[in-house]
Amino acid sequence: INLVVLAFGEGPVTGQCDLVGAPIIATGTGKATFVLLAPKPGAALVAHVTVQGVVDLVSGGQARVLGTARVTVLPDGTLLFDEERVRLTTL
Repeated sequence: INLVVLAFGEGPVTGQCDLVGAPIIATGTGKATFVLLAPKPGAALVAHVTVQGVVDLVSGGQARVLGTARVTVLPDGTLLFDEERVRLTTL
């Protein structure tokens, strides 16, 4: 997949519009793994996402990127848990 790493620390991203104006840190390619768990109708939705790849830094050079997200959404749409992390390791 194509990757774009943005500088954003304003809390959970609820839509693409939240990211308007966020500076681009790096671009590149990688792969993503999605695991969605919804054990039965009316139960909470749990999503685990992992993204990894190599990106070109806007400041120069390259970095390995590892992004993870764990999210739990209750049946009424309430966000119960949202933990997102992105780590860049220069090459």
